[in-house]
Amino acid sequence: MPSHGELEQLFRLATLSCFGYLLLVYAIDIVLMVVAGVENAVRGRERRSEDFGTVESSRFTIPVSILVPVCNEEALVVPVLESLLAMRYPEREVVVVNDGSTDRTLELLRERFDLEPQEVFYRAVIPTAPVLAIYRSRNAPGLTVMDKESGGGKAAALNCALNLARYRYVLCVDGNTVYTEDALLKGMRLVLRNPAEVIGVTSQNSSPSVGACGSGSSASAITCSSSP
Repeated sequence: MPSHGELEQLFRLATLSCFGYLLLVYAIDIVLMVVAGVENAVRGRERRSEDFGTVESSRFTIPVSILVPVCNEEALVVPVLESLLAMRYPEREVVVVNDGSTDRTLELLRERFDLEPQEVFYRAVIPTAPVLAIYRSRNAPGLTVMDKESGGGKAAALNCALNLARYRYVLCVDGNTVYTEDALLKGMRLVLRNPAEVIGVTSQNSSPSVGACGSGSSASAITCSSSP
C-alpha cells in the first residue's frame, strides 16, 4: 500500500491539476468574452451606419416572406405572430403552418386574427403532407395560415409554407420565439447592400436566418459566384 507521504503527494498533484484546469477554463472564458465584446462593438458600429429609415420607407426594398411552422404552441403563438406582424419593414407577408396541432393553436389563431377560409391555388413544388385548409386574416393584412396534416416535422412545415410564399427571399423563424421590431431590417441589411451576389444571411447564434428560395448581432452573408 502507498505510504502516507505518497498519498499526500498524490492528493497535492490532483489538487494542482484541478486548480490548473479551472484556471484554463476561466482563461478561455475571458478570451471569448473579449472577442465577443470586440465583435459586438464592430457590428454595432456597422448597424449604426446603416440608414434603416430609408430602407423602411423605400418601395424598392426587397420584399420578404416570413415562414412560421407551429405545432402545439398555444402558449406563445399569438404573441409570436403579433411580434412578426409588428416588424418594421415595407413589404412582407407572414405564412403560418399549423402542423397538426392537437391543442388550441389553430383556435387561438382564428379568434385573434379573425381568420376566414380561402380558396387559394398554388403550385406545390415541394411534396408535403396534405393541406386541410388555408385561411386569410381579416384584421392582419399579409397573414396567411395553412392547416396541414401532421407529418415530417418542422422541415416539412417550412416546405409547405415555402410552396405558398410569394417572395424570393424567405425568413424562417421558430413558432415559440418573440422577435424585435427591427429584426428583419437588420437581417436584410447585408442583402440590400449587394442583392446581385448575396443569396442568404445567417448568424453565429440561433437568430433567424434569411435566404433566397436563412439576424443577429453577428450576421454574415452567403454569396454566389460565377467562378468555377
